[in-house]
Amino acid sequence: MIRKELLIGVLLILLASVSLQAQGTTGQISGTVTDQTGALVAGASVKATNIDTNLSRETTTGEDGIYSMQLLPVGRYLVEISAQNFQLYKAEAVVNVTQTTTVDAQLSISGDTVTVNVETALAQ
Repeated sequence: MIRKELLIGVLLILLASVSLQAQGTTGQISGTVTDQTGALVAGASVKATNIDTNLSRETTTGEDGIYSMQLLPVGRYLVEISAQNFQLYKAEAVVNVTQTTTVDAQLSISGDTVTVNVETALAQ
């Protein structure tokens, strides 16, 4: 019985350390997508691509126009947001360790691409 409890304890410690390590080396990008009138845009496609490694993640906005990409390796990302009948929105964002970088987008009716640079201060 002691052996079983010891094994469970060791497994819990290992799981906790893996979880803490992932949290300690990653960050996240999140934001809200609206149109020019301020209305929320549900179902918009959001893609974040690490500029240095080409790693990309994709998600869509919820009914509330909000999206979130967690556990992203630190680095510079190109965030592209698209929705039917709207312009492609592009923003460059920096993901820092354990921080959330906010990239809110206001989409315009179809036409030219809009590019924005987003930078956050590194926590001291």
